[in-house]
Amino acid sequence: MYNREKFDEANRQFLMGFNQWKHYAIAMAKLNDIAVVFDSGKPDFKIISAPISWGEASIEEPERFEREKVKLNLEKKISELNNHLQRFQNRLADPGFIKAGFEKKAEMEDRLIEVEIQLMALENQVKALS
Repeated sequence: MYNREKFDEANRQFLMGFNQWKHYAIAMAKLNDIAVVFDSGKPDFKIISAPISWGEASIEEPERFEREKVKLNLEKKISELNNHLQRFQNRLADPGFIKAGFEKKAEMEDRLIEVEIQLMALENQVKALS
């Protein structure tokens, strides 16, 4: 059952801890400000958000931010990386390439993983802009 007093106390303790490292986080992330928002209502400004392990991180869009232009640019990069990914997969599946040796194959597999990680990051960025 929901207990408002316990919830308020937990929030108060969280904010006390947050205030202890707030200035450090501002300096390290080169931010103007950082805040905790408990209300998930729609803000009166445009934000870009992404889920993180313990909540959601959001930043305010800068002035003159061209969301669609940025999204198109990210989608173009995704397309290019998909082409690289397909090339790496084809090369690894080629019986002639397997003869190239363990080191070459391991290097190609590492590059394939790097491309997959980059793709995941870019796709998450596009989702955040949608």
